[in-house]
Amino acid sequence: MSTYSIRIDFDKKTDSPERVFYAMALYIEGFNDIHDAFVTGICDGIKIDTSLERTPEGSLIANIKQAYNKVSDVSKALCLNLKQYQLAQYSSLRDEISVLGPVDSKGDIRRFVDKVNKRCAANNDEYSQLIVQSEPDLYKVATGLHKINKAQDKLKATDKVEFGNASGLKPISHSFSCVRTPEQIFEPVRQPYPSTDVLIIKKADYVTEGSCWFFDNLTRKKSNFKAKMNAIEWLERWRNREIQIWPNDALLAKVVTHYGKNHKNKDTYTHEIIEVFNILDNDDAIQHLMNLEHSNDGKF
Repeated sequence: MSTYSIRIDFDKKTDSPERVFYAMALYIEGFNDIHDAFVTGICDGIKIDTSLERTPEGSLIANIKQAYNKVSDVSKALCLNLKQYQLAQYSSLRDEISVLGPVDSKGDIRRFVDKVNKRCAANNDEYSQLIVQSEPDLYKVATGLHKINKAQDKLKATDKVEFGNASGLKPISHSFSCVRTPEQIFEPVRQPYPSTDVLIIKKADYVTEGSCWFFDNLTRKKSNFKAKMNAIEWLERWRNREIQIWPNDALLAKVVTHYGKNHKNKDTYTHEIIEVFNILDNDDAIQHLMNLEHSNDGKF
């Protein structure tokens, strides 16, 4: 069980006094998210209980106590004193946040984590000897940094903020920022793959613009194939009853599959129909499928 501290030396002559308390809440949430990410990056079985230990007089100071639960087996297995690691982690985070610049990409998050780990290893011999050091969830680290950025935005230029523990406090870097949300930072980079597919219609959306339709994709041999209908001109004609669709009809359509990686580095696929060439009955659908098997490169 150890404690970290956040001190806001606020300008007493400025308005909006509530800003200090809003900011403090965000700072606590942000630093808790980052610390939790590092601790569970060692072992996800560790649980952290967080409480407000005290608020000393003077500037607004919050001493936040964090206790690890169910750690004895983890400490033995890793040969790591988790209380000493906790102290080293606070100091390492304090030292890195005091010099941190703008954070705007996954690479920036990765470098921040590596530098905190490096500082922690320098501050703790047992941690430096671990074969694999903490691998925190980068998305959660980004969440914490973005909350700290939001806390900064709440305060006035004349307010001062420090973070640390019993070994000392340091100012949060004036050049630090993390303006983008985790969703924006980890937005999948998508690569489009177009193909021409034969799609038997299972469920159409008669109302919503840009909604998903459900098909049996004969080309890719996939049932329950979901694709966003973005063939706008064809869609308008169908909704104006210029085009009719009957049971078991299929669409001969150009489908773009977007392939990417999410924040957990797992493959993601989304599909959209950008053009409808024709409506096919069942016999025509089979014939077109035979023709497409020799020419369609989009097997996703």
